[in-house]
Amino acid sequence: MTAAGPLRRLAALGYDMLLATALLMGATALYVAAVVGFTDLKGAIPAGSPYSQGLRVFLLCALFAYFAGFWVRAGYTPGMRAWRLKMVRFDKTPLIWRDALARVCFALISAIPLGLGFLWAFKDAQKLTWHDRLSRTVIIMDPDP
Repeated sequence: MTAAGPLRRLAALGYDMLLATALLMGATALYVAAVVGFTDLKGAIPAGSPYSQGLRVFLLCALFAYFAGFWVRAGYTPGMRAWRLKMVRFDKTPLIWRDALARVCFALISAIPLGLGFLWAFKDAQKLTWHDRLSRTVIIMDPDP
């Protein structure tokens, strides 16, 4: 099985990041409203406070829910669908929540050394990133557009 090319994957990620940005803005508004109250949305959450740490965790959970939810439910995010890509396991079966969590965690590890784990797809003969190999999941061209 050959993975989709890295430029196509990057284009799909760019599309998804536009949608994820809107999601994060809405999630932040909900969090601030819950912490500060709906009547005083001008109030800020001080940096370094437990509420600011909670916001970071809440936003990470929202991002995970966006990506993993689409991967598990449909096999693709809206950006992946636009570029005719699909996420599958190495055995071509759909992802389950554990696979999605592993992929996200390993993607963070791939990003730590200046994105080297992502850039590896340009060098790899099978176009796989580090997190593709570690999570045993891969983004392929969708045979059923």
